[in-house]
Amino acid sequence: YIDNFRIHEALAEIWKLIGFANAYINDHKPWEIAKENPGHFLEVMTNLTGLLLNISYLIYPFIPNSAEKIAGSFGVGIENTENLKSELLEGKEFTIQKGKVLFPSL
Repeated sequence: YIDNFRIHEALAEIWKLIGFANAYINDHKPWEIAKENPGHFLEVMTNLTGLLLNISYLIYPFIPNSAEKIAGSFGVGIENTENLKSELLEGKEFTIQKGKVLFPSL
């Protein structure tokens, strides 16, 4: 969509991915499985990390400051988020830091 200057449609696809990530969180409830099933918790968090880093890369052309904040909360620069896949994240350790507010109230 970007190559054809169909910006609205590109953003719609990104929002679909964000919606998928939100549903994934609600369906898997990582806050509940953390103690019950550590292996599954690790899998869920690895998938979410991959999703969030890819989302940060995709939104960078539209909202660069927010994209950099998202990637930075994982200790990763935005330039390192292109084409990340969950399997590339397996076995890697991330120290996730509480980030700054992405969209402060006006």
